[in-house]
Amino acid sequence: MSVISVENCDIYLQEKAEGSKAVPSEVIERSYSRHWTPVHIDFLAENVDEIVERILKLGGKHEGGDSGDWGSIAYCADPFGNGFCVINE
Repeated sequence: MSVISVENCDIYLQEKAEGSKAVPSEVIERSYSRHWTPVHIDFLAENVDEIVERILKLGGKHEGGDSGDWGSIAYCADPFGNGFCVINE
């Protein structure tokens, strides 16, 4: 299990074997290829680069980003393929 703690927010990630049943009552198997989830989460951060370093150390992926007058954004995925973004405050 991995735990990401940021201030007063803890996010727990539990690893389940690829190919195992996602739900006991279904035949759907887990797949950790990159995918989009029904809920997309954006995290606000003062230092996007610092947070991306932490994400990489915890097994996540950095898939690119963008920046402009509005600030910057990092496109990321957790170790299980769930996408999320880190946006500077």
